[in-house]
Amino acid sequence: MFNRLNPSELKSALVRHPLIVKGDTTVMDAIAQMSGVRTLCETTKTVDGQMDELYLEARSSCVLVVEEDKLLGIFTERDVVWLSAQQCCLENLTIREVITHPVVTLHESDFTDLFFAVNLLQQYRIRHLPILDDRDRVVGLVTNESLRQSSRPVDLLRLRLVFEVMTSEVICATPNSFMLAIAQLMAKHRLSSIMIVQPGGSQTEPLQIPVGIITERDIVQFQALSLNLKTCLAEAVMSTPIFAVKPDDSLWVVQQIMEQRLIRRLAVTGKQGELLGIVTKANLLQALNPLELYKLAEVLEKKSVRLEAEKIELLETRNVELEQQIEARMTLLIAKAERERLVLAIALQIRSSLSLQTILDSTVIEVRQLLGCDRVNIWQFEADWQTIAVAESTDSSLSLIGQRVSDNCSKQGYTEIYRQGRIRIMSDIYKAKISDCHRDMLIALQTRAKILVPLFCGDELWGLLNVTESQHPRDWEPEEVELLQALSVQLAIALQQATTHGKLQEQLSERQQAENRLRESEQRYIILNQELEAKVAERTTKLQEREAQLQSELLVRQKTEARIALQLRRQQTLGAIIQKIRESLDINEILATVTQQVKDVLHSDRVIVFRLCADGRSQIVQESVSGEFPALKDQHWGNEMWSQEIHDCYWQGKPRIVPDVTNDIWAKRLVEFSRESQIQSKIVAPILQDVRGSENHRWVAPCVTNKLWGVLVVHACQEKRVWKDSEAQLLQQIANQLAIAIQQASLFEQLQQELAERQQAEAKLTDSNQQLAVSNQELARATRLKDEFLANMSHELRTPLNAILGMTEGLQEEVFGVVTEQQLKALRTIERSGSHLLELITDILDVAKIEAGKIELDYASISVARLCQSSLVFIKQQALQKRIQLEIKLQTNLPELLVDERRIRQVLINLLNNAVKFTPERGRITLEVTQLFPDISTTDLKEQHFLHFAVTDTGIGISPENIKNLFQPFVQIDSALNRQYAGTGLGLALVKRIVELHGGSVGLTSELSVGSCFTIDLPYTPSFGVSPEITADDQPAVTLEWDSPSTDESASLTPLILLAEDNEANISTVSSYLKAKGYRIVLAQNGQEAIDVAKTRHPDLILMDIQMPGMDGLEAMRQIRLDSNLVDIPIVALTALAMTGDRDRCLKAGANDYLSKPIKLKQLAINIQQLLNATKDDK
Repeated sequence: MFNRLNPSELKSALVRHPLIVKGDTTVMDAIAQMSGVRTLCETTKTVDGQMDELYLEARSSCVLVVEEDKLLGIFTERDVVWLSAQQCCLENLTIREVITHPVVTLHESDFTDLFFAVNLLQQYRIRHLPILDDRDRVVGLVTNESLRQSSRPVDLLRLRLVFEVMTSEVICATPNSFMLAIAQLMAKHRLSSIMIVQPGGSQTEPLQIPVGIITERDIVQFQALSLNLKTCLAEAVMSTPIFAVKPDDSLWVVQQIMEQRLIRRLAVTGKQGELLGIVTKANLLQALNPLELYKLAEVLEKKSVRLEAEKIELLETRNVELEQQIEARMTLLIAKAERERLVLAIALQIRSSLSLQTILDSTVIEVRQLLGCDRVNIWQFEADWQTIAVAESTDSSLSLIGQRVSDNCSKQGYTEIYRQGRIRIMSDIYKAKISDCHRDMLIALQTRAKILVPLFCGDELWGLLNVTESQHPRDWEPEEVELLQALSVQLAIALQQATTHGKLQEQLSERQQAENRLRESEQRYIILNQELEAKVAERTTKLQEREAQLQSELLVRQKTEARIALQLRRQQTLGAIIQKIRESLDINEILATVTQQVKDVLHSDRVIVFRLCADGRSQIVQESVSGEFPALKDQHWGNEMWSQEIHDCYWQGKPRIVPDVTNDIWAKRLVEFSRESQIQSKIVAPILQDVRGSENHRWVAPCVTNKLWGVLVVHACQEKRVWKDSEAQLLQQIANQLAIAIQQASLFEQLQQELAERQQAEAKLTDSNQQLAVSNQELARATRLKDEFLANMSHELRTPLNAILGMTEGLQEEVFGVVTEQQLKALRTIERSGSHLLELITDILDVAKIEAGKIELDYASISVARLCQSSLVFIKQQALQKRIQLEIKLQTNLPELLVDERRIRQVLINLLNNAVKFTPERGRITLEVTQLFPDISTTDLKEQHFLHFAVTDTGIGISPENIKNLFQPFVQIDSALNRQYAGTGLGLALVKRIVELHGGSVGLTSELSVGSCFTIDLPYTPSFGVSPEITADDQPAVTLEWDSPSTDESASLTPLILLAEDNEANISTVSSYLKAKGYRIVLAQNGQEAIDVAKTRHPDLILMDIQMPGMDGLEAMRQIRLDSNLVDIPIVALTALAMTGDRDRCLKAGANDYLSKPIKLKQLAINIQQLLNATKDDK
């Protein structure tokens, strides 16, 4: 059980290197050192290092005061608690002034026996024993914990129980106690811990439930942090949750929990969680006491002998008998006991409740769990023999609760069967001999197999207990049917219990019959007495005794009936009072009604309602008083103060009976008021309400969510009165209902106020809406004017640009004659300037469209590789001129993107153009595309997939302070750069907004003189196909060819083109270019002329300007398409407008193609020839 420890094991109990300070060290410095070691202890708590953790705990629990290698004293956690309780100032206090001296010590050479050290600790009631060497120098110390850890008496701890060593007298405190009070309790009782409890249990049997614990170590930590013990509550500091054991647990269980949880104390609790005691590591050490070991050995020896004798005797007397009976009865008893147990359990559950619905609900749940079927329900017969489902248990989504069923197919026959108490069993409705109508009804009720058991209330058929399978047939076992039949009997009892009033009438009737039989018996006795005179004396004596007994029984019955009648009258009165106070929402009317009704019911002299306000004021707000006694209504007090006992009583909703107000120990200061008011006796019932919001004042319960609104008081003024408990309970019930009525009235007043405020808010909202409507109209008008302005500006700017760029293109192609190299250079300059102006106009319009929310994206699935290659084509020439190296990096198996291809290409070209513009010669530009996959650990979006485009250059870079302004419209970060590098300041703003319209994002990283990396992340759906890879041989190449009419052909075969245009510059530009290409041109300057010329000349193709005086181009195209002779002539719409929907409107009006000004003449010629070729092929 316990082996003697060898010297090496004893040395393991020695805690070396304890904290050592000098005598002039301040107390705060010593506490700081203890707290520091404790902090290290908290951070190194592991199961593998239990001994190291134990040594750290021991070092943190005390300091040794040593000077000149001599031990002067010891300062422990208990000393810190004592100083805290005395509220001493610790800043300037030296350790010499507070140490414990002299100190109980032990020389290391004498430390040869574990029990000797244990006895020293217990004898002097200390927890630290310093160990000295032969020269009285400190070697270390031993504690309860280190001795217990070294001994490890496993077998002994398994045999000892908690209740044998636990401390039953536990000093406790509440969670709202201040830490100063906790420290004072520790110092007063010389304890190492205080248990924090809160009340529990019932009103008659209050219990203390442990919720936390505060130890000396917490006080030390508090002082180390220089916190104020006076203001901090225990609930903020206590260790929680509490780990607990039961009184009959072994000390080995305690040892394991302490080691696993690394704690030193466990609460001992009962069955309801109540506090019974506490067990600490010191208690475990008590088990090592030699006297305890000796006593335990004697007890175990006696118990072993007794148990062995009892065991032999029991085996001899019962073995033969058990062997004979067990095989024959085992199977039968198990099966029968199980059924009886289940029936009994359900019967007890049914009888434990007087609520019929609760009984029925409990029954169907228990039956379904027992039989493992799909559905169990109870049907009740109505007057017309329809059935309604009143209780059900099922996993099906179809609920039959409240559903009425009428079996018109066979209800008469089956009803008679049920009246006879016969059970109807059906294993499979498809095999049963029932009508199709009845089978269809069962299918609708999801029934495949069923058992129907009739339920009776007395002799009347009340309903049916229905057990069904929904999907599969089932062969019902006889035991299952017997069980349901037994349950139907229990349900019949429950139904009988639910008709209490009827039974009461029957009992009264039976009692009257018994009295009649008694009178008849008395008459028979009289007749018998006359006939048998010889036995008159004996018979008379017996008759008198019998009559006395009957009179006693009758008196008891009369008293019982009177008591029941009184309770009934009070319940009826309570119901009437509740009904009256609920009929009104006026709080004054409610209080007046209650006080008058209570005064009449309890026959009292005065009833008052005493109101308590949050600020401490109080007032008698209502009263009903007899005329001969003084009225107290409207009396008020400024600062109402009650004792804690009254608070606790009222917060628990308990009424208080005061038979004599002059001897009321809880309210002595009210004696004078009671004398002036002529109060002799009283009952006080609290009016409690739920706490709402963050309400906090003196009437709010600290641990319960209720508050004391006031009290309802009944006075006996004429003479002292002995109140009954039933009267107090009736008054409390009325007070509870009054609290509900007061709360409802208050809520009604708040509702009225809120309705008034809401009506005012609605009126203000109506005014605001009217003002908002006017503002919206003005905003819509301003938006329309802006759109019209942009459209007009687009037309006015593009029209002259069309002529400028067109003439330039014609001159470059030598349409008007041969040009020199110097002239060709000038023409290129004009073309670049015009193109730059056109880009500016396009960017301005795009920004305006985006800000107006009118831009529409044309989504289509595109190949990422082709998108990147086609974008690079636009900058290759510029990069070649600056000898910039272009590189494209595409991740393999890239998915296709669902985007507006033109807009995203615009984004990439813009970023690539900027890269070329700001990258010096011989630099490098890289376009890289990779996939970004969702991070499941950081997002809930399971489909968040992105393609990451990165344009990296080795350009001039951007400073961090300029990056935030880079994506704003019309902003360029440096005016010097603006002069050096041309730009509109709109490109990156467009990039950002187009990407955001696609649900993506734009990013930038840059470093001055190193380069920049612009990134865009575009979302994609993983279900799209993989974008095909493009190699150098696969790059798209478009060869645009068109055939000019041969000059050798006759003029009649040369295509005739109708040019409808009102601008002379554009007429000259387009007509000159097309004539040079070999086409014939005919002109019209408005829509009507275009129609007339088309009808007379029948051109091969029409170039139609949209904005012309008189009839515009859209209307002209519509008129032309109405003419059957002109319906096949191809029409190309030319417009300087660039607003959303222009292309769709032109195509809808009849155009075959659409070009936006300024147009490229070469592109125009290509389009014309393609349309002419297509028309020729069709013919």
